Amino acid sequence: MNTKSTGALLLAATATVWLAACTSSPKAGERSAATVSGVDLETVHLEALPETYEAVGTVRPATTSVLGAQVSGTVRQIRVKPGDRVKRGQLLALLDDRNPRAQLAASEAGVQEARFGVTETDQALQAATAERKLAEVTYKRYQELLARNSVTRQEFDGAETRYRSAVANEAALEAKKKAAEARGQEARAQNESAETEYSYSRIVSPIDGVVTAKPVDAGTVVMPGTSLLTVEDAAHYRLEAAVPQELLPKVHLGEATTVSTDEGQFNGTITEIVPAADPGSRTFVVKVALPAACACRGRAINSIRSRPPST
Repeated sequence: MNTKSTGALLLAATATVWLAACTSSPKAGERSAATVSGVDLETVHLEALPETYEAVGTVRPATTSVLGAQVSGTVRQIRVKPGDRVKRGQLLALLDDRNPRAQLAASEAGVQEARFGVTETDQALQAATAERKLAEVTYKRYQELLARNSVTRQEFDGAETRYRSAVANEAALEAKKKAAEARGQEARAQNESAETEYSYSRIVSPIDGVVTAKPVDAGTVVMPGTSLLTVEDAAHYRLEAAVPQELLPKVHLGEATTVSTDEGQFNGTITEIVPAADPGSRTFVVKVALPAACACRGRAINSIRSRPPST
Protein backbone atom coordinates (compact mmCIF):
# COMPACT_ATOMS: atom_id res chain seq x y z
CA MET A 1 0.00 0.00 0.00
CA ASN A 2 2.75 2.40 0.93
CA THR A 3 4.75 1.65 -2.19
CA LYS A 4 1.83 2.40 -4.53
CA SER A 5 1.07 5.62 -2.73
CA THR A 6 4.67 6.81 -3.05
CA GLY A 7 4.70 6.09 -6.85
CA ALA A 8 1.53 8.04 -7.37
CA LEU A 9 2.81 11.02 -5.44
CA LEU A 10 6.09 10.98 -7.41
CA LEU A 11 4.22 10.90 -10.70
CA ALA A 12 2.04 13.80 -9.66
CA ALA A 13 5.04 15.84 -8.60
CA THR A 14 6.79 15.22 -11.92
CA ALA A 15 3.73 16.32 -13.87
CA THR A 16 3.50 19.49 -11.78
CA VAL A 17 7.14 20.39 -12.50
CA TRP A 18 6.75 19.79 -16.23
CA LEU A 19 3.66 21.96 -16.46
CA ALA A 20 5.37 24.72 -14.58
CA ALA A 21 8.31 24.56 -16.97
CA CYS A 22 6.01 24.84 -19.98
CA THR A 23 4.14 27.82 -18.62
CA SER A 24 7.30 29.71 -17.82
CA SER A 25 8.60 29.89 -21.50
CA PRO A 26 7.50 32.96 -23.63
CA LYS A 27 4.87 32.46 -26.40
CA ALA A 28 5.91 32.72 -30.09
CA GLY A 29 3.12 35.19 -30.88
CA GLU A 30 4.27 37.55 -28.17
CA ARG A 31 7.68 38.24 -29.78
CA SER A 32 8.16 41.90 -30.95
CA ALA A 33 8.17 42.47 -34.79
CA ALA A 34 11.29 43.88 -36.51
CA THR A 35 11.12 47.49 -37.77
CA VAL A 36 12.07 48.17 -41.49
CA SER A 37 12.77 51.69 -42.77
CA GLY A 38 13.78 53.36 -46.07
CA VAL A 39 11.39 51.38 -48.33
CA ASP A 40 8.84 52.99 -50.72
CA LEU A 41 5.47 51.28 -50.90
CA GLU A 42 3.42 51.01 -54.10
CA THR A 43 -0.20 50.01 -54.42
CA VAL A 44 -0.68 47.11 -56.82
CA HIS A 45 -3.74 47.28 -59.07
CA LEU A 46 -5.00 45.70 -62.28
CA GLU A 47 -4.72 47.62 -65.57
CA ALA A 48 -5.93 46.63 -69.05
CA LEU A 49 -3.17 46.97 -71.66
CA PRO A 50 -4.31 48.13 -75.13
CA GLU A 51 -3.85 45.80 -78.05
CA THR A 52 -1.06 46.87 -80.41
CA TYR A 53 -0.89 46.00 -84.10
CA GLU A 54 2.02 46.77 -86.44
CA ALA A 55 1.32 47.09 -90.15
CA VAL A 56 3.55 47.79 -93.15
CA GLY A 57 2.69 50.54 -95.58
CA THR A 58 3.97 53.00 -98.16
CA VAL A 59 4.66 56.71 -97.73
CA ARG A 60 2.96 58.75 -100.43
CA PRO A 61 2.40 62.47 -101.02
CA ALA A 62 -0.84 63.73 -99.53
CA THR A 63 -1.75 65.22 -102.93
CA THR A 64 -0.77 63.96 -106.37
CA SER A 65 -2.00 65.91 -109.42
CA VAL A 66 -1.91 64.26 -112.83
CA LEU A 67 -2.21 67.04 -115.40
CA GLY A 68 -3.84 65.85 -118.61
CA ALA A 69 -4.87 67.43 -121.89
CA GLN A 70 -8.49 68.54 -122.07
CA VAL A 71 -8.46 69.29 -125.79
CA SER A 72 -6.72 67.71 -128.74
CA GLY A 73 -3.69 69.47 -130.14
CA THR A 74 0.08 69.56 -130.46
CA VAL A 75 2.36 70.16 -127.50
CA ARG A 76 4.24 73.35 -128.30
CA GLN A 77 6.39 73.64 -125.22
CA ILE A 78 7.08 71.96 -121.88
CA ARG A 79 8.85 74.29 -119.48
CA VAL A 80 9.71 71.88 -116.64
CA LYS A 81 11.37 68.52 -116.11
CA PRO A 82 11.09 65.85 -113.39
CA GLY A 83 12.57 67.08 -110.13
CA ASP A 84 11.72 70.75 -110.70
CA ARG A 85 9.88 72.52 -107.90
CA VAL A 86 6.85 74.48 -109.08
CA LYS A 87 4.42 76.96 -107.58
CA ARG A 88 0.65 76.97 -107.72
CA GLY A 89 -0.50 78.74 -110.90
CA GLN A 90 2.89 78.41 -112.61
CA LEU A 91 2.76 77.78 -116.37
CA LEU A 92 4.20 74.32 -117.04
CA ALA A 93 3.33 73.52 -120.67
CA LEU A 94 1.70 75.01 -123.77
CA LEU A 95 -0.45 73.41 -126.44
CA ASP A 96 -1.09 74.84 -129.89
CA ASP A 97 -3.40 77.78 -129.09
CA ARG A 98 -3.87 79.48 -132.47
CA ASN A 99 -7.46 78.36 -132.93
CA PRO A 100 -8.67 79.02 -129.36
CA ARG A 101 -6.85 82.36 -129.36
CA ALA A 102 -8.71 83.44 -132.54
CA GLN A 103 -12.01 82.34 -131.01
CA LEU A 104 -11.23 84.31 -127.87
CA ALA A 105 -10.44 87.45 -129.87
CA ALA A 106 -13.69 87.11 -131.82
CA SER A 107 -15.72 86.64 -128.67
CA GLU A 108 -14.13 89.65 -127.04
CA ALA A 109 -15.03 91.74 -130.10
CA GLY A 110 -18.59 90.44 -129.84
CA VAL A 111 -18.80 91.49 -126.22
CA GLN A 112 -17.53 94.95 -127.09
CA GLU A 113 -20.00 95.31 -129.95
CA ALA A 114 -22.89 94.20 -127.75
CA ARG A 115 -21.86 96.70 -125.09
CA PHE A 116 -21.87 99.54 -127.65
CA GLY A 117 -25.27 98.40 -128.93
CA VAL A 118 -26.78 98.51 -125.45
CA THR A 119 -25.33 101.97 -124.82
CA GLU A 120 -26.61 103.33 -128.14
CA THR A 121 -30.07 101.87 -127.64
CA ASP A 122 -30.25 103.19 -124.10
CA GLN A 123 -29.44 106.73 -125.28
CA ALA A 124 -32.09 106.53 -128.00
CA LEU A 125 -34.60 105.24 -125.45
CA GLN A 126 -33.91 108.14 -123.13
CA ALA A 127 -34.57 110.58 -126.00
CA ALA A 128 -37.75 108.73 -126.95
CA THR A 129 -38.98 108.82 -123.37
CA ALA A 130 -38.47 112.58 -123.27
CA GLU A 131 -40.37 113.00 -126.55
CA ARG A 132 -43.20 110.82 -125.27
CA LYS A 133 -43.52 112.87 -122.10
CA LEU A 134 -43.64 116.11 -124.10
CA ALA A 135 -46.18 114.67 -126.53
CA GLU A 136 -48.27 113.42 -123.61
CA VAL A 137 -48.36 116.86 -121.98
CA THR A 138 -49.28 118.48 -125.32
CA TYR A 139 -51.98 115.90 -125.96
CA LYS A 140 -53.61 116.46 -122.56
CA ARG A 141 -53.53 120.24 -123.03
CA TYR A 142 -55.17 119.91 -126.43
CA GLN A 143 -57.85 117.76 -124.88
CA GLU A 144 -58.72 120.59 -122.49
CA LEU A 145 -58.60 123.16 -125.30
CA LEU A 146 -60.81 121.02 -127.48
CA ALA A 147 -63.35 120.77 -124.69
CA ARG A 148 -63.50 124.59 -124.62
CA ASN A 149 -63.50 124.77 -128.45
CA SER A 150 -60.19 126.66 -128.32
CA VAL A 151 -58.52 124.43 -130.96
CA THR A 152 -59.79 122.79 -134.05
CA ARG A 153 -60.39 119.10 -134.33
CA GLN A 154 -57.58 118.83 -136.84
CA GLU A 155 -55.11 120.40 -134.42
CA PHE A 156 -56.22 118.03 -131.69
CA ASP A 157 -55.85 115.02 -134.01
CA GLY A 158 -52.31 116.12 -134.85
CA ALA A 159 -51.38 116.32 -131.16
CA GLU A 160 -52.93 112.90 -130.52
CA THR A 161 -51.08 111.34 -133.45
CA ARG A 162 -47.75 112.71 -132.26
CA TYR A 163 -48.42 111.37 -128.75
CA ARG A 164 -49.33 107.88 -129.95
CA SER A 165 -46.31 107.82 -132.25
CA ALA A 166 -44.02 108.79 -129.35
CA VAL A 167 -45.49 106.01 -127.20
CA ALA A 168 -44.94 103.45 -129.96
CA ASN A 169 -41.40 104.66 -130.56
CA GLU A 170 -40.57 104.40 -126.86
CA ALA A 171 -41.98 100.86 -126.68
CA ALA A 172 -40.00 99.82 -129.76
CA LEU A 173 -36.76 101.16 -128.27
CA GLU A 174 -37.45 99.38 -124.98
CA ALA A 175 -37.80 96.11 -126.90
CA LYS A 176 -34.65 96.92 -128.86
CA LYS A 177 -32.76 97.54 -125.62
CA LYS A 178 -33.88 94.20 -124.21
CA ALA A 179 -32.74 92.50 -127.40
CA ALA A 180 -29.37 94.26 -127.18
CA GLU A 181 -28.98 93.19 -123.58
CA ALA A 182 -29.80 89.59 -124.55
CA ARG A 183 -27.16 89.75 -127.31
CA GLY A 184 -24.74 91.10 -124.71
CA GLN A 185 -25.41 88.14 -122.40
CA GLU A 186 -24.94 85.74 -125.29
CA ALA A 187 -21.68 87.46 -126.27
CA ARG A 188 -20.39 87.24 -122.69
CA ALA A 189 -21.30 83.55 -122.53
CA GLN A 190 -19.42 82.93 -125.77
CA ASN A 191 -16.50 84.87 -124.39
CA GLU A 192 -16.43 82.78 -121.23
CA SER A 193 -16.54 79.62 -123.32
CA ALA A 194 -13.70 80.90 -125.49
CA GLU A 195 -11.66 81.81 -122.41
CA THR A 196 -12.18 78.31 -121.02
CA GLU A 197 -11.17 76.73 -124.31
CA TYR A 198 -8.10 78.96 -124.45
CA SER A 199 -7.16 78.07 -120.88
CA TYR A 200 -7.06 74.39 -121.86
CA SER A 201 -4.03 75.16 -124.02
CA ARG A 202 -2.11 76.45 -121.00
CA ILE A 203 -1.16 73.77 -118.46
CA VAL A 204 -0.61 75.31 -115.03
CA SER A 205 0.25 73.70 -111.69
CA PRO A 206 -2.70 73.42 -109.28
CA ILE A 207 -0.43 73.04 -106.21
CA ASP A 208 2.99 73.83 -104.84
CA GLY A 209 5.07 70.72 -105.37
CA VAL A 210 7.61 68.77 -107.39
CA VAL A 211 7.32 67.48 -110.94
CA THR A 212 7.67 63.69 -110.83
CA ALA A 213 6.69 62.60 -114.35
CA LYS A 214 6.79 64.01 -117.90
CA PRO A 215 5.53 61.33 -120.31
CA VAL A 216 5.37 63.59 -123.41
CA ASP A 217 7.68 66.01 -125.19
CA ALA A 218 7.23 69.05 -127.40
CA GLY A 219 5.71 68.15 -130.76
CA THR A 220 3.60 65.29 -129.43
CA VAL A 221 0.00 65.23 -130.67
CA VAL A 222 -2.25 64.63 -127.69
CA MET A 223 -5.92 63.79 -127.26
CA PRO A 224 -8.25 64.68 -124.39
CA GLY A 225 -7.21 62.67 -121.34
CA THR A 226 -3.56 62.25 -122.35
CA SER A 227 -1.28 62.64 -119.32
CA LEU A 228 1.20 65.48 -119.71
CA LEU A 229 2.79 66.00 -116.27
CA THR A 230 2.53 64.75 -112.69
CA VAL A 231 3.03 67.11 -109.75
CA GLU A 232 3.23 65.86 -106.16
CA ASP A 233 2.91 67.81 -102.94
CA ALA A 234 6.39 67.87 -101.40
CA ALA A 235 5.33 69.32 -98.05
CA HIS A 236 2.68 66.88 -96.83
CA TYR A 237 2.94 63.10 -96.75
CA ARG A 238 0.86 60.23 -95.49
CA LEU A 239 1.34 56.54 -94.87
CA GLU A 240 -1.03 54.07 -96.48
CA ALA A 241 -1.06 50.72 -94.69
CA ALA A 242 -3.06 47.51 -95.14
CA VAL A 243 -4.76 46.36 -91.92
CA PRO A 244 -6.56 43.01 -91.45
CA GLN A 245 -10.31 43.15 -91.90
CA GLU A 246 -11.06 41.89 -88.40
CA LEU A 247 -9.44 45.01 -86.91
CA LEU A 248 -11.77 47.42 -88.73
CA PRO A 249 -14.08 47.94 -85.70
CA LYS A 250 -11.04 48.79 -83.55
CA VAL A 251 -9.53 51.50 -85.78
CA HIS A 252 -10.98 55.01 -85.54
CA LEU A 253 -10.40 58.37 -87.19
CA GLY A 254 -8.23 60.75 -85.20
CA GLU A 255 -6.33 58.04 -83.33
CA ALA A 256 -2.65 58.65 -82.71
CA THR A 257 -0.14 56.20 -84.17
CA THR A 258 3.63 55.77 -84.29
CA VAL A 259 5.24 55.58 -87.72
CA SER A 260 8.74 54.17 -88.21
CA THR A 261 10.65 55.22 -91.33
CA ASP A 262 14.25 55.32 -92.49
CA GLU A 263 14.35 58.85 -91.09
CA GLY A 264 13.22 57.75 -87.61
CA GLN A 265 9.97 57.52 -85.70
CA PHE A 266 7.19 60.07 -86.01
CA ASN A 267 3.77 60.59 -84.51
CA GLY A 268 0.92 60.27 -86.98
CA THR A 269 -2.85 60.61 -86.97
CA ILE A 270 -5.36 58.38 -88.74
CA THR A 271 -7.16 60.67 -91.19
CA GLU A 272 -8.90 58.24 -93.53
CA ILE A 273 -10.18 54.67 -93.37
CA VAL A 274 -11.21 52.88 -96.56
CA PRO A 275 -13.85 50.44 -95.34
CA ALA A 276 -13.96 48.42 -98.56
CA ALA A 277 -11.76 45.38 -97.94
CA ASP A 278 -9.56 43.78 -100.56
CA PRO A 279 -11.21 40.42 -101.35
CA GLY A 280 -7.87 38.70 -101.91
CA SER A 281 -5.93 39.80 -98.83
CA ARG A 282 -8.96 40.56 -96.63
CA THR A 283 -7.39 43.87 -95.61
CA PHE A 284 -8.53 47.49 -95.69
CA VAL A 285 -6.44 50.63 -96.19
CA VAL A 286 -5.70 53.05 -93.35
CA LYS A 287 -4.20 56.44 -94.21
CA VAL A 288 -2.08 58.20 -91.59
CA ALA A 289 -1.12 61.87 -91.88
CA LEU A 290 2.54 62.51 -91.14
CA PRO A 291 4.04 65.71 -89.68
CA ALA A 292 5.38 68.25 -92.15
CA ALA A 293 8.90 67.99 -90.70
CA CYS A 294 9.22 64.24 -91.15
CA ALA A 295 11.19 64.50 -94.43
CA CYS A 296 9.49 61.30 -95.62
CA ARG A 297 10.31 61.67 -99.28
CA GLY A 298 10.22 58.77 -101.68
CA ARG A 299 8.06 55.68 -101.70
CA ALA A 300 9.90 53.48 -99.23
CA ILE A 301 8.10 50.78 -97.27
CA ASN A 302 7.54 51.82 -93.68
CA SER A 303 5.69 50.49 -90.66
CA ILE A 304 2.86 51.84 -88.58
CA ARG A 305 2.25 50.88 -84.97
CA SER A 306 -1.30 51.48 -83.87
CA ARG A 307 -3.00 50.89 -80.53
CA PRO A 308 -6.64 50.09 -81.24
CA PRO A 309 -8.79 49.94 -78.10
CA SER A 310 -9.50 46.49 -76.74
CA THR A 311 -13.00 45.15 -77.04
